[in-house]
Amino acid sequence: MPIETSIQPRQKLIHVAYTVACLGLGIWGGYDYWVTIPEQEAAFTSFTELSSAKDAFEAKARAIPLGVDDAKRYNEVKAELAAKFAEAPTPVGAYDRAVQLWLFVIGCGVLGTPYFPWMLWSKSKRFFKLDDDGTLHTAEGTFPPDQIKGIDMSRWMSKSVASIEVENRLPITIDDYWFRNGHLIIGAIAHRFEPESWTIEARDVKKLAAQEAKRKLAASRKDDEAETPTES
Repeated sequence: MPIETSIQPRQKLIHVAYTVACLGLGIWGGYDYWVTIPEQEAAFTSFTELSSAKDAFEAKARAIPLGVDDAKRYNEVKAELAAKFAEAPTPVGAYDRAVQLWLFVIGCGVLGTPYFPWMLWSKSKRFFKLDDDGTLHTAEGTFPPDQIKGIDMSRWMSKSVASIEVENRLPITIDDYWFRNGHLIIGAIAHRFEPESWTIEARDVKKLAAQEAKRKLAASRKDDEAETPTES
């Protein structure tokens, strides 16, 4: 039965989640940049101006009594301060605008939001199919068994990536992290060339043998302990 790959379901979920997250962060950053920060700046400016006016009237009152107009304005300033500000507003940070613009609006919104759908789309254009007779079908072309010259498994155990060596062309890389059933194609080809090292499911034969030996040893010790009589 032919082995065919498809995009791993987890990759679809991850990239959809990243897209939603980037879009959300981009919108949040844009709202902060164009709405929240200007409002904070306006509030701080207003508070500073009103506080300065209030301080000026109070300084003047300590020297001479305020006139009718000054006293009226002084009361208006105090009333406006009390109505608008329960406490002093915090000034906008020096880098707040830059962070919201470059990190969230541009980094997440403009660049991140389209990147993850594009990555998912570009990976979906790739495909791998291995026929029962060993013929490999890929986006790069179709290669019969005699054109497949080997497989590089040096990154398989650490990165889940293997490169199939094809005659007269660059190696074809299969990433099992991205492609479901990729390990079965890799295993079939690796087992063909190195049956003493790899199973048809791309598992390390020596590692499996070591695990089995360890399991048998543990089982043997458990049996010995069970057979050892205990003193009453």
